[in-house]
Amino acid sequence: MSIEKLKEKYISAQWLDFVQQAIIQIDLAREIYCKNKDSERHRNGRRKAIAPIENTHASISIILLNSAIEGLCNAQAFLAKQKKFNQWDSLSNKLKKIIPNIDNNLLNALLEFDFIRNTIVHGYIWIKLRRYKKDFSFKYVKSYLWRPFKNNKNFKNLINRAERRTKNYKFSIIPTEINFVDALMGLSITSKITGFFGLEEISIIPLKDGPDNLLDCLEFFKGFLSNYDKKILENLLKSIQF
Repeated sequence: MSIEKLKEKYISAQWLDFVQQAIIQIDLAREIYCKNKDSERHRNGRRKAIAPIENTHASISIILLNSAIEGLCNAQAFLAKQKKFNQWDSLSNKLKKIIPNIDNNLLNALLEFDFIRNTIVHGYIWIKLRRYKKDFSFKYVKSYLWRPFKNNKNFKNLINRAERRTKNYKFSIIPTEINFVDALMGLSITSKITGFFGLEEISIIPLKDGPDNLLDCLEFFKGFLSNYDKKILENLLKSIQF
């Protein structure tokens, strides 16, 4: 095997492994979501009780899917011998470099999705502690670190502080409230991007009783959503149709 073929084999492979592991984490988040999807909600529709393990699995999947998209972009740039391609650039800029005519709505969705990855990894905002009441029930005392948003113009343009979500695509911006729905929104964006490269129907899904490709997998997971959460996801998908 030539050195070029060898490079192609390895540089193209790992993004797919990240997607596979993300699917496993989303499925684990789904199991917890199904037990809690009808729990009490805030006025903005967000569930009050997010099981911590649902949050953990969903957060892991978002980090993995971002890594997969970045790996896929790098692989495609290598295969196309893309000139002046910066591996350290933002995900949206990388994708625009590879596909100049890509839809702006998808780029904006990717920008918000990448931002959510950063809130998880860097812990921009968090729940600080639990304080017990006289009857020994407890409430969360929330402590938001807003400095990164206040000092960064790009962050300001991405978030809706009142809703605690991103401005356009409604990702949760508080790391401890990221959930199954956020993970599915990330999977939706990933499937759109893989579609540009003809890879959305590749057989990659390691689910025991589910579909084995990315498009069918998304439909499979959507079937478990409550009506409210399904509406959030469908609004995202509608905005990035092309």
